[in-house]
Amino acid sequence: PKVISQKDNDRRTLAIIAAKTGCVRALKLMIEKNSKVLEEVDNDGNTPVTWTAKRGDVDLLELMVSINPKTLNHRNMSGETPLMI
Repeated sequence: PKVISQKDNDRRTLAIIAAKTGCVRALKLMIEKNSKVLEEVDNDGNTPVTWTAKRGDVDLLELMVSINPKTLNHRNMSGETPLMI
């Protein structure tokens, strides 16, 4: 659990990196363990939901939003929500 919450220099956690790079299986496991990972934010204000939207993974995005609907309204530093991407 401690490793999952560690951040790199850009404040990216494992959940953010998994979402950004498309490691869907790993991300799903982290979400099952603790759905709060969906609220983690990097230096640019992006969450795992934001990165999933950027990659265009609609199925995973729907799963994430069903678990934590408020993440869909989160704005990154550019003012974008996952719906705008």
